Amino acid sequence: MRPRVRALLLALTTATASVTVAASPAAAAGATLTVNVAQPFRPVTHAASGGLYGLAENSRPADSTLLPIKPNSLTQPAPGVGQRPNGQPPGGDSLLVAPQATRVGAGQFIRMPDIYPDFPYRWVSWDDWLAKVDTMVRARLNATTVTNVIGWELWNEPDYTWNTAAAGNFNDGWVRTYRAVRALDPQTPIVGPSTAVYNRSWMQAFLIRARDTGTLPDIICWHELQNPARIAADLADYRNLEASLGISPRRISINEYAAPRRGGRARPGGQLRRQVRARRRRVRAPRLLVRVRHHERPGRQQQPADRHVVAVQVVRRHGRQHGHHDAGRPDRPGRLRLL
Repeated sequence: MRPRVRALLLALTTATASVTVAASPAAAAGATLTVNVAQPFRPVTHAASGGLYGLAENSRPADSTLLPIKPNSLTQPAPGVGQRPNGQPPGGDSLLVAPQATRVGAGQFIRMPDIYPDFPYRWVSWDDWLAKVDTMVRARLNATTVTNVIGWELWNEPDYTWNTAAAGNFNDGWVRTYRAVRALDPQTPIVGPSTAVYNRSWMQAFLIRARDTGTLPDIICWHELQNPARIAADLADYRNLEASLGISPRRISINEYAAPRRGGRARPGGQLRRQVRARRRRVRAPRLLVRVRHHERPGRQQQPADRHVVAVQVVRRHGRQHGHHDAGRPDRPGRLRLL
């Protein structure tokens, strides 16, 4: 691991009074990060450890690979999965991988539209969708030995994948789907709207409709697939919006993060920036903060070998954390880029 990454991890997770971290020779030589060990702001939860479609049937990957990283939560396809991620065969059915997820300590969010094979999803009809919702929920309820389902994710990236022309307005569709799930399952948390990006006006319209119809999600979700500098501002803006609408604070999930066009999913610095900024904003969910998408589109899997090795080490070191996260402040904000 590069010295500056090691130093930052130590500064954030151990009882160090201060440490000098060189973010880059030109920009931050001699910059100091002071950590106040008397001011912990949250316990270590390994909330950033998990995966999108991270498990496949027949214990793939092996428990021995997963246990060291202490996976907190996973987003897995719906029962009866049809989704073919990146052209791969359907797999990772949430009910079939549940025993392994439980063994390694991970909760599961079930992504319901992954019952469809295509992405973006190809809408069929409301009769088809509601019948599929009924089938998925009943299958989960009948799986009485499964104990680690921690949320129904009703749709995925509706600002990108929802077919308004065929299915109507998404906010109306959310209400119908929410009520269909709740009619069968009154307890499992509901997650959404799971947009591809955070957009205030889009979120405001969604929240107003959900508030007025009694269909607010238990966990608010969106994706941060762009610049990591957006995360803190987006979180703050959401909290202000939520309060302005008279909505009680929801738990927040940022369940996909990285900048794929910049290779951010394999860059350890990019991983750390997103984790630290979300952690400092005290993003909370039952077992979820941010997760890495493990499946890449064709042509995006090839990453420099040294970068991949360092990224793996970051994930493993994240799994070794214990105790509390302490508050830290750089003497020259903006120079320590990871913060």
